[in-house]
Amino acid sequence: MGSMEKKKNNEFASAARDMIFSGGVFENLENDDSDGAIDDGDADEDMVNSKRNFCQMRIQKRNSEAGLLKKVIPFHWAPMLSPLTENDIDTCVTLENVALSEARYRSTREKIEYRIRKSGVCYGLFNTVRPSDVKKISLTTMQHSRPVESGRCDGAKHVMFAHVLATLGTHPVVTDADMAMPENWRDSKASKGSPLGHQSSGRTICLHSFIVCPEVQGVGIGKTVMKSYLELMNASGMADRVAIICQPVSNHS
Repeated sequence: MGSMEKKKNNEFASAARDMIFSGGVFENLENDDSDGAIDDGDADEDMVNSKRNFCQMRIQKRNSEAGLLKKVIPFHWAPMLSPLTENDIDTCVTLENVALSEARYRSTREKIEYRIRKSGVCYGLFNTVRPSDVKKISLTTMQHSRPVESGRCDGAKHVMFAHVLATLGTHPVVTDADMAMPENWRDSKASKGSPLGHQSSGRTICLHSFIVCPEVQGVGIGKTVMKSYLELMNASGMADRVAIICQPVSNHS
């Protein structure tokens, strides 16, 4: 392979790599695809094929989850999966109420508080957002978000974009007892040994609620959160399995 051919292939490979792995998008993505039209009159076959492949990759990139995410979230996206605390209860309640139209599927405020305070396996996806970044969009969870640091001039906040509410259970599936909680759970001595709710010796993660903020659904965030959560739980060694609650779908055909 000649030096010129090596140079051309390396340039194409570098450009393609930058496009695929960069967090941003091309400045001219909004332009018509005809801007990337290929004139093969003055180019050899390898260069023409490289340009054609590059244009196809641009189109795929635009339609990919990453490209869609950039359109839905018009601010710097570097989220972190963090344990939920009592400071996140109001946000979780709001998320449940907005995302789940049927009340019977929502976790009550007390159950949310119980699971967050007692289980240690409830997590949320947080990202730093400045109020100026969301003037054109509405975020359900923004109202309960906490400042990143006091006195920060840009008013940046930790905003929750998804939550995972879970407890540990002793059975391979989620039981009615797992979904309940001790009536006097705030009294540690009185509720000790109760078969209801979180079981600290359990090896099954009972997944009660997994919700992504409605405004950012459909761009792959849920898939990423669940994958990260499962990897985190697996690495912790605290459980052997994850169990979810499913509802059979009636077949009316």
